[in-house]
Amino acid sequence: MKSAGAGFLALSLVLIMISSCATVSTKQKDPLGPGELRLVSVEFPDIGRVKQNVRYLLNVKFESDGEIEMRRACVYWDAQGPQCFPVIDVHYGERKIKADISTPHLGYYILKCYVLYVRDGKTIRSNMVESPIEITK
Repeated sequence: MKSAGAGFLALSLVLIMISSCATVSTKQKDPLGPGELRLVSVEFPDIGRVKQNVRYLLNVKFESDGEIEMRRACVYWDAQGPQCFPVIDVHYGERKIKADISTPHLGYYILKCYVLYVRDGKTIRSNMVESPIEITK
């Protein structure tokens, strides 16, 4: 009787493990279309030392289908914004955009960023990426 109970328990554990593995999403990102831009992340080079009312170079990592004309990087500091700044440098080798932005008042923020770029002659808004930021004195 103990053997049957132990067997049932082992079989149940195996089935639970298999079903949990089956529910893990293995979906890949959709492939980029011609002239498409996808942002991957946003970061400050001086993370942990971001001061209020100072201009910083914002780094935005991206994926693209070829070289894209990127016009402006736009940010929201929580609900404040958007504030848009010219893209001042694009590094296709590093897949990085740089924009010179200014910071708001002291506090914790969720910085959200998107880029305005040209695709088929039209200005398009990219997807949005975000990062927590603390602004200090």
